[in-house]
Amino acid sequence: MISIRRIGLLIALNFAMFRRDFFKILLFVAILAFSFFIKIEHIYAASNDTKLGSIESDLSSKTLKKKVHPVTILHFSHAQTIDVWGTISDVTRAKGNFLAINKLLNNKYGTPEGAISSIGFESGIVLNRKSTLTLGLHSEAVLFGLVQNPVVPELSAHGIGSGLLQAGYIIETPLKDFSIKVGATSGFGREIEIRAVITDLIDKIPKNSGYALIYGLDLDLYHHFNFNNKDQIVSHWFVQNTFYDRHSISLASEEKYKRAVFVQRWNAISTYSHKFAIGNNSMWSMGVDGVAGPQPLPVAFLPRTWDYIYNISTTPELGTLFGFGLNQTFNIGRHWEIGNRFGFYGGYIGGNLSARYRSVSLTLSSWELETTTAYHVLGQRYWHAGLGFEF
Repeated sequence: MISIRRIGLLIALNFAMFRRDFFKILLFVAILAFSFFIKIEHIYAASNDTKLGSIESDLSSKTLKKKVHPVTILHFSHAQTIDVWGTISDVTRAKGNFLAINKLLNNKYGTPEGAISSIGFESGIVLNRKSTLTLGLHSEAVLFGLVQNPVVPELSAHGIGSGLLQAGYIIETPLKDFSIKVGATSGFGREIEIRAVITDLIDKIPKNSGYALIYGLDLDLYHHFNFNNKDQIVSHWFVQNTFYDRHSISLASEEKYKRAVFVQRWNAISTYSHKFAIGNNSMWSMGVDGVAGPQPLPVAFLPRTWDYIYNISTTPELGTLFGFGLNQTFNIGRHWEIGNRFGFYGGYIGGNLSARYRSVSLTLSSWELETTTAYHVLGQRYWHAGLGFEF
């Protein structure tokens, strides 16, 4: 695990190399997204119950209701721990000063820090009444840092910037309101990793840098059940498998090595909601969320490469696998939609506030995640803002 200072150190001192590749990825995604806007038929819409989650999740992870109108989503998202940039600045200033570095690391001992940024584009092609081909382009950057060992502070940091191309096939089954999606992902990531004790950091930073080829295979199940015209249950179950073909070089010894990493994530999310009419043109919906799985959040907040950087487990302690919360949404007139979620997820309190006007959405949220396999041991709180556009 790493310290954000380490991350800061990684970024501040190694950013030149990382930056070139990452911004190439961003430019590649932007160009392809623009061409897709022009050439590709838009796909399907999610139900009103999931629209406000579109900033924190991509189109393929939404719970689908019915094909209502074509939708393409472009979203921007950033989340970080509260002191990440201050730590980076402190580490940069302390370089070469043993006493300053020692004090800094001792102050940060046991405090995980990190940052997440992503740009995503989702659209696709409606093949027929029962099947849809989805296409997505994503650029992600994930950083994580932690200082360990109070006697001789040990610094660890790991960061990756990646570009991912995703495709999926959604089919409506003969079972009423039940859909299946099979998806595939392919991409490339540049990564930097640091493992060092305090004495290693005085003159230079020992680090590994390299790249990873990324391959993924996903299975999603969606179900929407109406009790009547006011009460409904929307469910989404998924398994996400990702293989990282990792190629790294130790700059200190020029020793090359290759390591394969397999990461799996699973989640089950169900939401019960009841609708109330307010006047002629407005609606209030309130409900309950139930979530199971590692980092059990009611929205798809984490990018795919987060699992790789944090080396998640599919079988952590039981208490970290479940989350429960409340949600409500106000539809005001034809164009405004305001909502929020709040609950207890995996042992930590979290929630969000969302607003939508026509096709523009804004989300502010705060989620705390367990970074170990134990219950409530090493939590990391993210503060998040997202902006989304639907077309």
